[in-house]
Formats: sequence, C-alpha cells, structure tokens
Amino acid sequence: MTITPGNASIVGPPRPAWMRDGACVGENPDMWFPEGDRRKPEVRRQAHHAVTICDTCTVFWECGTWAATNDIKVGVWGGMWIEDKDSRIRFIRRYDKQRRERLRSNGAA
Repeated sequence: MTITPGNASIVGPPRPAWMRDGACVGENPDMWFPEGDRRKPEVRRQAHHAVTICDTCTVFWECGTWAATNDIKVGVWGGMWIEDKDSRIRFIRRYDKQRRERLRSNGAA
C-alpha cells in the first residue's frame, strides 16, 4: 500500500483515517521528501518549510508516532526528518512523556 503525509507516495502500511486531517493535505508532497544532501541549504529549506506546516497540524503527534512505530524511514513526519532511527526513538519517548504528563494533569494516572 502507498502511504504519505498529505499526498506524496511511499510504500507502507494502510493509510490511517487521521491522515485526511493533516495540515499537509493539499500541499506539494515533494516538500515532505527532500532529496539530496541534508547539509545543503536548499534541502534544509525544503524540509524546514514542511516542518513549519507540521507545526500547525492537529495530527502532528499521530503522524510522527505512526511513522516511527511503522518503521517509515523517509520523509518529514510529525515535524521531523525521520530517516534516522534515533530520531524516531526520541520522538516516541517525547510523545510517551507528554502523554503521561497529560494523564497525570487530568488525574488519570
């Protein structure tokens, strides 16, 4: 199955329903999949633009967590460049920490 943030296409697990609510829907999908050396300014600008859109997204955490837990290895997901496995692990840990804090503040933990 083909999966993307917004409209881009990569092979992956089935598309979750929350994807249709992403801030990236309707944007140029190439922004989320910068090609070339990550150290080059034009590649970094392209990724930064995608991350800026992610920062406004209501499904930011679902996106990053889904990509990290489904071992998606390319593109910008949940506001981060996800090629690096360590980045995916840090994202999940940050998500889990914030989830625990929300539960604690709501009296559920």
